[in-house]
Amino acid sequence: VGFVCDRASALGALYTLEGSRMGSAVIGMRMLAAGRPLGAPGYSFFDLRKDAAAHEWRAFKGLLDERLTSETELRRAVMAARGTFSLTRAMFNEV
Repeated sequence: VGFVCDRASALGALYTLEGSRMGSAVIGMRMLAAGRPLGAPGYSFFDLRKDAAAHEWRAFKGLLDERLTSETELRRAVMAARGTFSLTRAMFNEV
């Protein structure tokens, strides 16, 4: 992807992807509470490892704090996160 050209941008793109994974655990819990079978084909993304996902999310945020030390790096990460989100949304609109 053209907007991921350095470490800060890569971390920004990963922020969007990791956030999606964390959100899938929350959605999975809600689906399970509503009686939807998560073992059905197409539902594997809604991982119920909510505790593990939360721990991994905190670790990832710690990595961001450690690696994004300048305003320039932070700006690049934010731009890449937004670009990744926009690209993902555009892809889903095509489906």
